[in-house]
Amino acid sequence: MVAHERLELVPNKDYWDEGHIPKQDRLVLLPMPEASTRTAALLSGQVNFVEAPTPDALPRLKSSGMRIVTNSYPHNRSYQPILSAARSATCGCARQRTMR
Repeated sequence: MVAHERLELVPNKDYWDEGHIPKQDRLVLLPMPEASTRTAALLSGQVNFVEAPTPDALPRLKSSGMRIVTNSYPHNRSYQPILSAARSATCGCARQRTMR
């Protein structure tokens, strides 16, 4: 992982459930906050998938043979893999857990 630049995920070939091991060699996530940057990266072949391209680019994307999938959803979640089960700022005692 390179902070603010990229996150590369590779499959765990030793995963216990062989049916759930990804078939891809790796997945690279590139943060691109600007819709125009994401669209340009898709059109140039830098990336294979983007979320929320610029609306005015949809006809160009369709005419170049790309598949457009639309779905309405609230976009207020982050895509952060949770890599550890870190404890909260509280001490974690049973009394505090039940008071939340």
